[in-house]
Amino acid sequence: AVKGTGKKNLLADHILSQPRAVAHDVAELQKLYAVAFDASARAYTLFARAGSSTTYGKLPGKELMDKVIVSSSDTPFAKFMKALNASDWVRTGHAQFHKNADGKCPYCQQKMPVTFEEDLAACFDAQYQQDISDINTFMTTYNRETSSIISTLRGNLIDVMPSLDKALVDDYEDKLELLEKNIEINNQRIAGKSKEPTSIVSLEDTDSLLIEIGSLIDEINKQVKANNDVVNDRKTKKN
Repeated sequence: AVKGTGKKNLLADHILSQPRAVAHDVAELQKLYAVAFDASARAYTLFARAGSSTTYGKLPGKELMDKVIVSSSDTPFAKFMKALNASDWVRTGHAQFHKNADGKCPYCQQKMPVTFEEDLAACFDAQYQQDISDINTFMTTYNRETSSIISTLRGNLIDVMPSLDKALVDDYEDKLELLEKNIEINNQRIAGKSKEPTSIVSLEDTDSLLIEIGSLIDEINKQVKANNDVVNDRKTKKN
């Protein structure tokens, strides 16, 4: 087993010359042995992390989710809408129907005042309009960023190394499914905020899940790398 010894005293000298005993995980050695002597064994792609994992907490516009967005305009019409708490309703109704209203109120069919569009525009000041724009930008960016993250993390499961620790893979899949669910909920809540700016919206946590998934990826990649190291240097690893 140890070349160059052949006698008990030489073997003893060799063993005693080692600085420390090395403990080996027998189960791990068996895995690597199976790879080294399996002609069909191959290298696998490492699991990819989700880029820089840009999360909603860092995206511009997130701070508006828990802010009541109202206009500071004090025109008579604006005061009337605020008194009825109808700003969201009026804004949504106007966006849906004004192009086809033909100068009439789409609800009561009375002819609208000539100055209606100007009066309505005056109800929503510049800051209000900017906040609405920022919310919509946040919604678009959040959807794009999270879609990219999910696509990357899902892609890791396309070609999984069969000998990977099953518990690790199962945990990865469970956390990924929960992440997808939370992102779907958040997209719905952000869309709701866009429609009703006066509402208060709280978003489900995804940061913690991304950190946990990242830790699992590190553990999985250790096993994949160990496999690939054997496959890529099979002759030496056999010895």
